[in-house]
Amino acid sequence: MVILELRFKELVLKEYTLREGDRLRIGRDPDNDIVPKDAAVSKHHAIIERIGEKLTVLDKASRNGTFVNGQKVQLAELNDEYIVKFGNELNLKVFAYSSKKMASKEHVDKSAVLGTIERTLDKL
Repeated sequence: MVILELRFKELVLKEYTLREGDRLRIGRDPDNDIVPKDAAVSKHHAIIERIGEKLTVLDKASRNGTFVNGQKVQLAELNDEYIVKFGNELNLKVFAYSSKKMASKEHVDKSAVLGTIERTLDKL
């Protein structure tokens, strides 16, 4: 199992669990799975897909690009602890299940501030 954390800067907003065959579509158009309100994100920006044990990100010819660990990519395989950045402030951090399980011991429940963060993102 792979877990992706959607982050605003370093604050975790949401987690996505990807199993075999799952995909996440990222973009400003409402038909995507992750819909950031960020003008730097294209309407259909990128797709993250899990096939077997491989996790990949595909940039959908976005205007501002998709970055993996700071490198602009068109297509890239994602590994544990990689950071996928799209837009100005949002990113996804990849966790293999075992490392996420260990890291979760260090995380504090941030649900109390989630409403504030969502309102902040609405202004972006």
